[in-house]
Amino acid sequence: MDLKEVDGARGVRHPWERTRFEFFQDVLRKNELLTPATSILDIGSGDAWFSSQLMTQNGLLPITCWDQRYTESSASELGLAQGQLDLCNARPKKRFDLILMLDVLEHVEDDRAFLRDTMAQNLRPGGTLLISVPAWEHLESDHDHWLEHFRRYTPSGFRRTLGFASASPLKTGGLFHSLLVPRTLEVFKKRLLKKAPLDAEPTLQWDAHPVVSRLVTTALRVDNRVSRWASDAGLQLPGLSLWALCKQATD
Repeated sequence: MDLKEVDGARGVRHPWERTRFEFFQDVLRKNELLTPATSILDIGSGDAWFSSQLMTQNGLLPITCWDQRYTESSASELGLAQGQLDLCNARPKKRFDLILMLDVLEHVEDDRAFLRDTMAQNLRPGGTLLISVPAWEHLESDHDHWLEHFRRYTPSGFRRTLGFASASPLKTGGLFHSLLVPRTLEVFKKRLLKKAPLDAEPTLQWDAHPVVSRLVTTALRVDNRVSRWASDAGLQLPGLSLWALCKQATD
């Protein structure tokens, strides 16, 4: 979760966020990337919930979390124990076995240069990058503007960005396919009604009835299974997000 969203989201995590974590953890586990000796850099780690879950559920070494919004008091403000994670607000001066860059590039004005420099400066030879970005320019909304996104990506644009940085995909795919149509309708409805831009984002606290939560979570888990099947089959099904598991390309 972006640090800009934290104040409105204390408590229960949204089913979208929890099932997103489950999906990417499964990708990493199936590719044997979550060993106790694996060094991990989580870029744009926000409130560090993703890394905390990943570390505790897999017996990993402390993960380095890089977010430019971190301050000296961020660890205590986020409720992290001493040494639980290594927080930094500038590019680390070392290399890692695995880099996580989940919904980060859309925040960077020169996304290609940032990804290229990250691959060159922070990924060990033979290391792996897991990256995701929001999909489809026509879905740009007030939420994107509030989160200071520069863009959303088409599949071809995402591939070109990866190629510029010499990131060679091992696995690619879409994510949250079932949400694409309702999100499209929601965006176009707001445009037709010409609603005023958001001055502040509504609370992100998930407070739905437990039965509703279970139904939504189950539906999104089914969606994730479709994503895994499509990726394994080499099919590029459209979704709200695009993702790729990459190695450094060699000449």
